[in-house]
Amino acid sequence: MSKLYVTDTREKKCGGCNWETSIFYGLGTSKNSARKDFKGINDNNYGLGLCANCMADMIVREKVNINY
Repeated sequence: MSKLYVTDTREKKCGGCNWETSIFYGLGTSKNSARKDFKGINDNNYGLGLCANCMADMIVREKVNINY
């Protein structure tokens, strides 16, 4: 089961919307697996994950179940 992780906390651009932010989120079974999906787009400008707005949009669009 995937969990939501804070994957990066550096001031960078979001790979989804290109806005600058300092907190990025990812879904995965561990923090490393959540970051892995974003390493391909990562360069010095982009963070490892999505901003809060893009992550929320993805959760809604993909109909991700959130269990707590």
